[in-house]
Amino acid sequence: MAAKPVRLLDSFGRPVVSRGNALYDAARYDHSRPYVQNLAQDHNAISAGGQRELASLGRYLCANVAPLQNAINTIAATAIGTAFIPQYYGTPRGDWGDKAETLLNEWHKVCVISGGVYDWRNALRVAIVSIIRDGDIGVLLTESESAGYPQIQLVPGHRIGNAGESLIVESGDFAGSLLVNGTILNSVGRTIGFRVYDSAENPRDISTNDMALYYRPDFAEQTRGTSQIAAGIRDWQDRKQAFEYLRMALKKEASYSVVEHTEEGALDLDADEITSTTGSNGGTIYEERVDGGTIRVFKAGSGSKVEFPESSRPSQNSQAFWERVTRDGLQAVGWPVELTYDASKIGGASLRMVMEVAQRTIAEYQAIAQKMATRIDAWRIAKAIKEGELPENPEWWKIAHQTPEQMTADKGYSSQVDREEYKLGFVTLKDIAARRGKWWEEERAQMESEADDLLTRATALAKRHGISIEAALSLLQQRSANPPATISATQPDANTTE
Repeated sequence: MAAKPVRLLDSFGRPVVSRGNALYDAARYDHSRPYVQNLAQDHNAISAGGQRELASLGRYLCANVAPLQNAINTIAATAIGTAFIPQYYGTPRGDWGDKAETLLNEWHKVCVISGGVYDWRNALRVAIVSIIRDGDIGVLLTESESAGYPQIQLVPGHRIGNAGESLIVESGDFAGSLLVNGTILNSVGRTIGFRVYDSAENPRDISTNDMALYYRPDFAEQTRGTSQIAAGIRDWQDRKQAFEYLRMALKKEASYSVVEHTEEGALDLDADEITSTTGSNGGTIYEERVDGGTIRVFKAGSGSKVEFPESSRPSQNSQAFWERVTRDGLQAVGWPVELTYDASKIGGASLRMVMEVAQRTIAEYQAIAQKMATRIDAWRIAKAIKEGELPENPEWWKIAHQTPEQMTADKGYSSQVDREEYKLGFVTLKDIAARRGKWWEEERAQMESEADDLLTRATALAKRHGISIEAALSLLQQRSANPPATISATQPDANTTE
């Protein structure tokens, strides 16, 4: 028989309730540290000014700091690659699925209203770059002005906003709704529209039926994205400024090839250029320039000497420090520093672990791109059914997208693991095909087609030459280390006698 529960009561006979901060030091304000304002409050969007500041700094640093630019471009390019091919997975697939996929693949070539280089994959890649660098990006479902042809338009984050920090929509379809930093919210905080500016003076409110905003959320009530560089912006700013100062100092040091101290302070009259300045001690410093290099001549108090200046900058300690700053800055966007500089410094299991960390970041942005691509393609299919380009289908919306091959440090090792896990039933063909950037149903159909072709050819070969079909198969494709002997089916066995 179980014992009865113990009732835990205080001295007044009430349930014990503790509200003190004695246990956690961090729960009490520490006067020796900077004050942090109360942030335990709703966070659906930062201020319009803060949004612009982070987006401006993100764009500036991404354009001028090579490691950051490389990391962001690599994440976006790897996440999208040459994949994101539409795949219909509804039933029945049949002719309808083939027609839908063909329609989408052809439409993807001209789907972006900007035209030019902006095709399907470039639009997705630019969207991922914008989400990391700027914080978010809008995708408007629209039509061409001339023919009414379905197209999409990328709307950069700085075009979404409002004049005040928090306003009420005064007129139109959203009258009375809350307007927060360009997002129009209903009574429960759901985004129902966006305020987009054609120009600085011409705002236009667009429903979420026609436009979606994509970003990486960090708070439950968030309605706008924040630049993913934010946590590392100060690191990148300091790094850029310090490197510019260091570059100037090194250039200055490198310009002095020889320093000569002489009793007379004599100059070489054959120098290309001779200048003189007054030193800090009141003496004269002569400088002569020969063949682009510089020799500084000082008038010494006694004796003479020649120096060949050596620079100790940057020191080992300073290099280690700035490498740490670079690592911290890259962590803000979820990218390992080893894949930006030199992966040869690590190897084996360590490199595979780094690749797995990078792959998690890639997969996160692929999920955002998948959501974006599915909404766009489903809209295009709906338009095609409405216009009679495709027949009606109750599962018209079942569109997925094939992602690129996953990153790996050792393709042979990864293939071996996949093979063994597939044999034991730990993974499926769908899992393996997805990691390789393929669609498992297409792979299975292709294998069936190739197997049928192989058997047809092997049968014909066996009949034509009088050999077994097993021998014919081994001649066409060897899958065993010990293939059957290719002997004639009518030839007598060597171990038998007549």
